[in-house]
Amino acid sequence: MPKKRFSGEQIVVLLALAGWFVMSRSMPSYLFPDIPAVARAMASLLFDPAFATHTAASVGRIVLSITLALLLGGVLALIPRYVPAANEFIH
Repeated sequence: MPKKRFSGEQIVVLLALAGWFVMSRSMPSYLFPDIPAVARAMASLLFDPAFATHTAASVGRIVLSITLALLLGGVLALIPRYVPAANEFIH
């Protein structure tokens, strides 16, 4: 029967969890919460509708801001192509 070995991904996850455990012990909980506190907060997404609503609103704002930034960047990138005089101002 072959020995069971850890894959590289499993080792990385275990090291990350160990680092998280060490950091949560050495820093205040408002800066670096411990693993059970984060698990409780994640569970509250399922059971607390107000928390889920606020989280959805935050994610919506993030998606909207990224979309607007991409649109604005795209417009700025295309201006010099269609307005040759803008080559001096937009590179």
